Amino acid sequence: MPRFKNPMTIVSAILILLSLNACSLRTIKEQSTRFDKLAQISGQVSVTYKTDSPIVVAVLTYDDAKVDIIKQTLVDGNGNYQFNLLPGEYLVGAYIDSNNNLVRDQDESAAMHNELDDIFTKIELTDNQKIILPLLEVNIDQNIGTKRKVAYSRSKIRANIGRVISLEDPMFSKENSTMGLWRPFDFTNKIGGGLMFLQDYDKNKTPVLFVHGISGSPTEFKAVIEQLDSNKFQPWILYYPSGVPLDLVSDYLLNSLIKLHSQYGFEHLQLISHSMGGLVTRTFLREYEKANTNFDVSLYVTINSPLYGMDSAASGVKSSPIVIASWRDLATGSDYIKAAHQWNVPKTLPYHLFFSYLAGEEGDGVVPLSSQLSLSLQEEATKIYGSQASHAGILTKPDFIQRLLKVMRSTNQ
Repeated sequence: MPRFKNPMTIVSAILILLSLNACSLRTIKEQSTRFDKLAQISGQVSVTYKTDSPIVVAVLTYDDAKVDIIKQTLVDGNGNYQFNLLPGEYLVGAYIDSNNNLVRDQDESAAMHNELDDIFTKIELTDNQKIILPLLEVNIDQNIGTKRKVAYSRSKIRANIGRVISLEDPMFSKENSTMGLWRPFDFTNKIGGGLMFLQDYDKNKTPVLFVHGISGSPTEFKAVIEQLDSNKFQPWILYYPSGVPLDLVSDYLLNSLIKLHSQYGFEHLQLISHSMGGLVTRTFLREYEKANTNFDVSLYVTINSPLYGMDSAASGVKSSPIVIASWRDLATGSDYIKAAHQWNVPKTLPYHLFFSYLAGEEGDGVVPLSSQLSLSLQEEATKIYGSQASHAGILTKPDFIQRLLKVMRSTNQ
């Protein structure tokens, strides 16, 4: 598969598409258009008795032989849940995970969505349909079971939550991160990605979560991570297929952090994002604020982020023979961009905005200053820092790294 020389040049992407053979084009088109059909199930769970145990909501498929749990999520602090799913028939249920193993054990209280006194009610999702289910109540003596075999089909990206890994792992190859742009379903099935750790969890160290941009990977933060104070910080990384709609990434991020908090009880974390990762994290923060979680984001950093979108992405959406789903969100004036700025970073959250520029360029050679550094962003930011550096090159510049580390240390005190 051809690669980007520049991770944000949509024009280059279109040229690559035009050079591909028919088989490759069919695969890319099939995977990109599947997102056009995504449907959504959401709702709320109520527990009729006091419990400190996590509440898990599950989506199930079924046939004559077995019931298959294909997705699970922990509810947020308000009992809300949401799933993005391809069209099909599903069941939805909830259980109290008293031993915190993300498996519904027979002695754990559980309930299923049902109507008209059925034990289980099928939910038929059509293209783009959004369904809000009635309140799902779990009682202490409620213990819904099934005679069919129950299987847990945990996707790699969910199984990898909290996995300890090295940045040298082949998972992070350029070939794989490029796959995440062009063939995101293949990436999810074969590579997985996910929210992972670079060392064992340590309750005495502050988690720092690094979020990359389009066609990127966590290895881009390697120079920064190598200089972290290992006595104070523990690096976490988000590795995601960058061709998917960005709401899916921010939803995954929120659900993953809720799960990790349930497991480890961390009190706060710092959030460092580069390029398109800044849009992902901005949307995450908007949803995090609604979710009533039990952990705090103590620092928010965006680096060379196209927070007001990219004209090149808008041109790609208009003229490319195949449109990658994330381009639609990244395009200047998109619904995603508009929604991202109907919310403002709270004044209580330290927000440090890093931007860069090159001589003779509108901005850093990829993202124009108008998108990195609008007036509204300047008003939101606690502090702003400028460097003469390229879009990706800034992450290896010693003066930038030292400035970023200083911000992290001062926030952590």
